[in-house]
Amino acid sequence: MVIGQRGDLTPEVQQSFRASGTTHLLVVSGLNVSCIAIGVLWVWRTLLRLVRSWLPRAWCPGWRPTPIAAVLSIPPVLLYCSLVGWEVPATRAALMVGSYLLALMLQRTREPLHALVLAAALVLVIEPAASRDIAFQLSFVAVASIFLVSEET
Repeated sequence: MVIGQRGDLTPEVQQSFRASGTTHLLVVSGLNVSCIAIGVLWVWRTLLRLVRSWLPRAWCPGWRPTPIAAVLSIPPVLLYCSLVGWEVPATRAALMVGSYLLALMLQRTREPLHALVLAAALVLVIEPAASRDIAFQLSFVAVASIFLVSEET
């Protein structure tokens, strides 16, 4: 389930997932990619803060752990997406995560809707027909809705 391999599941088991409405558990999605990114970012940032606390301040005067951790978080995300075969949901999530990590690297304010629009534009540049895909439409509407609702609260 972690890497989206369904080859060992019998048709009966796959049908059970479909009947119960839990087929989405078998698909690598944004949740998987974002968990990898957030976990790796947290580990790198924690390690870099620890190293910075051990070093004399004169050795690293302008050294900020978060932008460095963001740069170091990109390869594991790319590796994970490569392992799962760059499925469409994983690719969309990787683009979103990449735009977020880019904002962290550049120390810019993080605007979730800007990242969402950037990811949608990149997906459409790579695959223009994706705009007619209901999965593309629903995933971007769902994420935009979450962003909009969370800003109001």
